[in-house]
Amino acid sequence: MMSRMGAWLDDWRVLIAVYIACSGVWGILAKIASARLGARTVSFVALTTAAIVVAIATLGRLRWSSGGGLVAATGAGFLGGVASLALYGALRDGPASVIVPLSSLYLVVTVILSYVLLAETMGLRQTVAVDFGLLAVLLLSA
Repeated sequence: MMSRMGAWLDDWRVLIAVYIACSGVWGILAKIASARLGARTVSFVALTTAAIVVAIATLGRLRWSSGGGLVAATGAGFLGGVASLALYGALRDGPASVIVPLSSLYLVVTVILSYVLLAETMGLRQTVAVDFGLLAVLLLSA
């Protein structure tokens, strides 16, 4: 029974739904916190809390077998920390209804870098998606 209950945690559809719900509420909480505490304090509290949640969920399941993977994970963590400081700083003074959607446009950078650095294919759909992302930046920042 326990393995069947935990199986939903391996379903990407459930996980992305949880991500979307958490991220949607996160945007509001991030705005409230940033307006009251400042970017450094919010980043510290939010990322420390996130680290505790991740530690509890992953301890005992970690694999340290890839040096390149550890370097990439460290880089991702560093960039995530810088991004956190920048985002909470932007939310301090700017409208969440503009900043949070704009922050989601990191995917445009990911798509382009995946094409350039990872040699992933970029078909018509990805090209149109990047174009719409760039259009969104123009519309939201005008």
